[in-house]
Amino acid sequence: TGAAVGATAAASAAGGNRYNNNYYNAAEPQRGYMNNNYNGNNQNDFDQCVQQAQREVQNSFTPMNQTNCQPYSGQYTTVFVDPESGKHHNASLCIFFTPDPQRRGFRISGQGSDIDGNTMIEDGFAKYDGTAWWIERNISGDIGLQVLSRGNFNFYQHTFEGTWLANSMLSGPYLSFSAAAMQNQQSSSIQSNEPKLPVVTGVVVQDGYSNNTQYGNNGPVTVMGQAI
Repeated sequence: TGAAVGATAAASAAGGNRYNNNYYNAAEPQRGYMNNNYNGNNQNDFDQCVQQAQREVQNSFTPMNQTNCQPYSGQYTTVFVDPESGKHHNASLCIFFTPDPQRRGFRISGQGSDIDGNTMIEDGFAKYDGTAWWIERNISGDIGLQVLSRGNFNFYQHTFEGTWLANSMLSGPYLSFSAAAMQNQQSSSIQSNEPKLPVVTGVVVQDGYSNNTQYGNNGPVTVMGQAI
């Protein structure tokens, strides 16, 4: 998803190819790939990172005033860098914020898609101050890939700044992460602010002395209602 940017499965034993061509015929290095991809040690380290992110969000400061806090539930688009190839990839993530019954913030759910396949947000939480974490699991493509995202939402600008960590222990920052609706509004605003050129119209009218309406034969021309 916007978060899940993992690598393809490990190389086949027969061909020695580091990519699983059943899913990716034109494969590139992606986040799930490592020499010991998804091994037990990596998963244990990843689980500890998830627990740490949960504690950090739980212990973060929460403003007293919660009335103006309106997170945007909808489509977000992201850009991330493959740490092995250095290439930029786009991803999309549909995030839903559900008010927490204990009034501590918002539960995060949703689904997304990126170069590694489709993902589902398994769990996540955002405090009223925007501090957040969530974890995604691939449900197609690079099956077995999990990605932890953590950082801060700006609920007023509908943006997110943070990092991702795959259970292969590859990690990196999000280069951009914002609501698709906000991007469309900004594009429309730019177009509406472009200077508009005045339109001048002219019509040929009859003079008072003949029926000749051809310009240049005693027929005055009016511009914006004024004879010239």
